[in-house]
Amino acid sequence: MSVPASPSPPAGASADQFRRSGYTLLPGVISSESARCMATYALLQQNWPGYYQPEEMFRAALGRYADALSESLLLELKPAVERATGLELLPCYS
Repeated sequence: MSVPASPSPPAGASADQFRRSGYTLLPGVISSESARCMATYALLQQNWPGYYQPEEMFRAALGRYADALSESLLLELKPAVERATGLELLPCYS
């Protein structure tokens, strides 16, 4: 699975938008092939009883704490998100 580097916006543009609005977009940061692989993974995990648990905050949602694929994705995307926000991130929640 490949997670390509985020396309580079003009220097500081994403970080400026993040400071102004509290969010920024990273189009293309995850390739369509990687997104398809992750979606298939999540759908297959639904077949394992108890793999996903109901989320307390969002009653209709199912979740899994520290899923290996999600944790790996966070670590892979961390540099791109840090560049886009201008913040140093602590990878501690998935």
